[in-house]
Amino acid sequence: MRVLDLTGSKIVELDDGRSLGLEYYMITTYREADGQPIYGVMVEKQDGEEMEVESVEQLSYSRQEVSDLLEVIYNNTVTPMSLVEVLDELMNERICG
Repeated sequence: MRVLDLTGSKIVELDDGRSLGLEYYMITTYREADGQPIYGVMVEKQDGEEMEVESVEQLSYSRQEVSDLLEVIYNNTVTPMSLVEVLDELMNERICG
């Protein structure tokens, strides 16, 4: 089972006068073997009628750790295009210190 929880949304005004919407989600999936939750993130961008989505599931068993990651990507207005790269850098910082 997969559950999406909206954790934040914002409207970004572009230099050309257009605006785009960004939504940030925590993804919760459950292991089949024991039902343990595993958390990930998803970013959705709406630009007029075009939609772009990127997600990384199963980042951590820690809800708090993924919540902290979501706060960083929200505060830095991360888009779907750069989500994987940014998460890779953030996770490496946390692991390698």
